[in-house]
Amino acid sequence: MRVLIADDHDLLRDFFDAWLRKEGIEVTAACDLNAALAIAQEAPPFDLVLLDFRMPGMDRLDGLARFLVEGKGAAVALMSGNATRDVVEDALRMGAVGFLSKVMPPNEFVAAVRSMARGDRLGLSDDPRAS
Repeated sequence: MRVLIADDHDLLRDFFDAWLRKEGIEVTAACDLNAALAIAQEAPPFDLVLLDFRMPGMDRLDGLARFLVEGKGAAVALMSGNATRDVVEDALRMGAVGFLSKVMPPNEFVAAVRSMARGDRLGLSDDPRAS
């Protein structure tokens, strides 16, 4: 399984990278939307792309729309530490395969990544951390 993670916080990006690699998932990392798009356009297709909702270049859901058009058909999920239900629902309607909370336990995060990479769609409907 190949995953592209784009997040502007080095600590979080490195943590997600290390945790997913520990679980046998191949990870490529980017620090903003433009870097993620450049990687996606040059690399073989990813099974899943995880985009930080609030990183540079995202401009809220405009970055998701752009990646869905320019990302070579990869499944795309957003992640955030604090997103409203309206944002989550809008992202899913636009074509995101999921919206992950950055505060979920690491084992749940890995399970969600695996599930979305297999084609499942996930939201925060059962997550009380979504406001």
